Amino acid sequence: MITHFVFMITIIFVCFSRHSFALESEIKRPFQVEDSINMVRLVDPDVALSAFYPENIKTSPDGKYFILATRTGNLVTGKNDYKLILYRSDQVLTFLNQKDAQGIKPNLPEAKVLAKVSTSHNDMPFQKTIWLEDSKTLAFIGYFDAEEDKTGGQVYKLDIHSGTMQKLTNHPRKITSFAINTASQRIIYASTISQHNKDRAKASYLVGLKNMQYIIDRDWEFPMPAVQYYIQKIGHSEDLQTVGQVNSGFFPTDIWLSPDGKQAIVLTTNKSPPELWLNGYDYLKNDFYRHAFKDFDENTMLPREDFLTQFSLLDISTGKIRPVFNAPTGLYVGGNIGVHWLKNSKSVILANTALPLNFKDKKERQLRSQTFSTVEYNIDTGTITPITHHLVKAAYRGPNSMEDNTISNGQFLQFNMKPNGLLRIEQVTDHWESLPDKLFVKENREWVQVVAPPKMENPDHSSHLILSIHQGLNTPPEIMARDRLTGRKKIITDLNPQFRNLTFGKTEEIHWIDSKGRKWNAGLLYPPYFKTGHKYPLVIQTHGFSPNEFLIDGPYGTASAFSAQALANKDMMVLQLSEPSIPQDQNELFVYQDGLEAAIDHLASKELIDKEKVGLIGWSSTGVNIQQMLLYSDYPIAAATIADAYNFGMASYVSFFGVFAPGMAFMEGMAGGTVPWGESLDDWVINNPTLHLDRLKTPLRYEQYGPEFAHWWSTYAILKRQQKPVEYYVFNDAAHALTK
Repeated sequence: MITHFVFMITIIFVCFSRHSFALESEIKRPFQVEDSINMVRLVDPDVALSAFYPENIKTSPDGKYFILATRTGNLVTGKNDYKLILYRSDQVLTFLNQKDAQGIKPNLPEAKVLAKVSTSHNDMPFQKTIWLEDSKTLAFIGYFDAEEDKTGGQVYKLDIHSGTMQKLTNHPRKITSFAINTASQRIIYASTISQHNKDRAKASYLVGLKNMQYIIDRDWEFPMPAVQYYIQKIGHSEDLQTVGQVNSGFFPTDIWLSPDGKQAIVLTTNKSPPELWLNGYDYLKNDFYRHAFKDFDENTMLPREDFLTQFSLLDISTGKIRPVFNAPTGLYVGGNIGVHWLKNSKSVILANTALPLNFKDKKERQLRSQTFSTVEYNIDTGTITPITHHLVKAAYRGPNSMEDNTISNGQFLQFNMKPNGLLRIEQVTDHWESLPDKLFVKENREWVQVVAPPKMENPDHSSHLILSIHQGLNTPPEIMARDRLTGRKKIITDLNPQFRNLTFGKTEEIHWIDSKGRKWNAGLLYPPYFKTGHKYPLVIQTHGFSPNEFLIDGPYGTASAFSAQALANKDMMVLQLSEPSIPQDQNELFVYQDGLEAAIDHLASKELIDKEKVGLIGWSSTGVNIQQMLLYSDYPIAAATIADAYNFGMASYVSFFGVFAPGMAFMEGMAGGTVPWGESLDDWVINNPTLHLDRLKTPLRYEQYGPEFAHWWSTYAILKRQQKPVEYYVFNDAAHALTK
């Protein structure tokens, strides 16, 4: 009897224990900052840019393989752990078309780790990764911690089957871009030329137009490092050949090699744009370019800048570079650029370029003065065949609203050529909303826009496997695969399975109108266990909200000062702001103040927040907007952080001396077009927030990333002198967008 009783008690205890364990395993814990650091992030393709480049996954030339690169922070080692991962297309297609058996999901496609690298620096170890023609070799610019790689930024190749890695270059400076011709075993690459302060070794020297950092820091390189192109035999650095002229390192140095390896498209800069450009293209007729192209600008104290790029043709055999045609690209004014060689190596597609103005037809000339184009260019004949055009607004500062599919400054445009001859152009608006794709095929030597892609005979893996980054406001990033033939699609990765045991706040897009009638939008992140009627503390994070991005920390996947999900899991609401449309005749500082105050009122009217418990976080360009709000708004702000931003202190003002346009004139414009002397001195004092720091009532934390000159030092020193609650943190060796 006793034995039976003990047995029953044991059974009950075991069952209760199992039940308790099951309950515990189902209990989720709050998302914390550590979870942000430890999460696996896609870095190639860059998940932060997936709203702009949804299909940017590198597939082998034969279509049999594709690669991904991931990064995760390691709190034990203090390093970032990277993986380069290989997938087989046939396995992915099998997985897509395999039906679940009795509710059991098939295993995900195999993810073969080709390389693991841990780094203590800010550079990704696998950069500019490309497939070689044999579809079994990868090449990339590598940045490693290894002792044997002291220079960093050299070209490596990796065999995907054996895992063997070989270093191909040994250049004395970092390589920024490259291309490889496997037939001739030659490598073409771009590298920077030293801009170190050689004057520091002299007993004395004339400062001239040099920036103060040039004087303070012996190793600081400014202006941006100049770039030179080189050609050499693989493994024979002594065979090095210098190619073409020196160019600015301010712009990308990508090299687009023709299929036959005889020519390449590169970007060159034009410090002396012809009058035909300045007087002919509407988007160059503004104050910004008027300042930038002077030999010396007395207003901004700047030398001439080379802001305009051209598509140029590099002849591999001679090493000579010439402009493709007499027109600038739209890189700085009209958005992203692109290049794609056709298989015959005789023609190349150039995306987002201006067209030459030497055209007699007035209507065509006017079109070219107002638009950028995607065209096919024939190398032998010089024939330009237009494919499509898009209008460009000439405004320099601030985003502009979209009208009639106009793409204004800083927008993203990409295109890709499919094996079936289909050219697809993707465009994104100012607020990162995708416009409908444009599809083109070539018929009778002309490019024709089509509604649906043409069908292919005997399609292979590369033609009907479609890969993209899949994420949303409340959906973490994963890789989505789709079979174009069957229409089946599935998620093929499980990057962060630990997320299933964590609580996440839900994000929704909201809209409001400020007191001046301006429209605003943002993402509102709720606490995981939101209760209706409870008024929550609010943290406003600026800027860069995207309705297509999963919000973990801040915009574009950035963690700099931001921690949206961790804050939400501390029972706060988080508002991730989107940039407004700011007319040129309105001061950005006051526009942001109006928008922030209206946002607080909007959320308070819905009884979502406690107006006495509002915090602000500004990063980069919005730091000054937060400072404006703290000093001039009557709304109570409980706490604020400003990270790695400039401000309007005198130290910051003079630090713009001798740097790229518009330099000191930019700050003068933000202060109402005034200068701190003479008759406008009183207006400068009125309009400059840093001269009214006595108004600050909010505890302020400032974060500086890296050891460069501190723009906020004068503000910090004055606030400390006034015994205001202020903290100043310096993160040594930190990138502007934190990666460590």
